[in-house]
Amino acid sequence: MHPRRQDGPLLNRNTIAKIRFVSEDYNPAFLGELIETYLGQAPSLIAEMRGCVRAGDAGKLEFVAHRLRGSSLNLGAEQMA
Repeated sequence: MHPRRQDGPLLNRNTIAKIRFVSEDYNPAFLGELIETYLGQAPSLIAEMRGCVRAGDAGKLEFVAHRLRGSSLNLGAEQMA
């Protein structure tokens, strides 16, 4: 099974702009930190999802997928969600 490719940008520029606007006064580096955190966590969440599929653990798969989806949407990575 191959993921369905969606048209459009990988990142939602409006979401990125909102994050920048909200964080610019108290932590200008926040967006970069958020991206680094996401990139650090996403591979392990994907690996965990694969393990859930192999183990047939649908409940845990749903939970982990929900975490990845939420993180993706918070960052504006809508195609990842």
